[in-house]
Amino acid sequence: MIIVMYVDDKERRKRGDRTPVKIDVNLKSMGPYYLSKLSNLSKGGAFIQHPKPEAVGSHLEISFTLPEQSQTITLKARVAWTYIQPGKAEPNGTGMGVQFLDVKADEEEQIQTYISALKLDL
Repeated sequence: MIIVMYVDDKERRKRGDRTPVKIDVNLKSMGPYYLSKLSNLSKGGAFIQHPKPEAVGSHLEISFTLPEQSQTITLKARVAWTYIQPGKAEPNGTGMGVQFLDVKADEEEQIQTYISALKLDL
């Protein structure tokens, strides 16, 4: 079964380009640490690969450290959409798109600087 719910595309574009990444993420509010990854990132949100995504509308606390940075970014986020990949292959693309909430200006700048640097490398 596939469940996909999208935030308005125009709203998503306003938040910035999504960039493919592979960054470990700690989903503190979901209990024990899962081996989860951010698989794309923008200054307004991310896609988190996770075998059991939370329901759309759920609020999470997430933390991650951008490569070559020492400061951990801890944010509140809202699940905007989910995707359940069919089949049993591991790893797979099951996960949730999250919208960052109340991002501090310095954290947003860190994320945007990282994304911009990745795009220069392409």
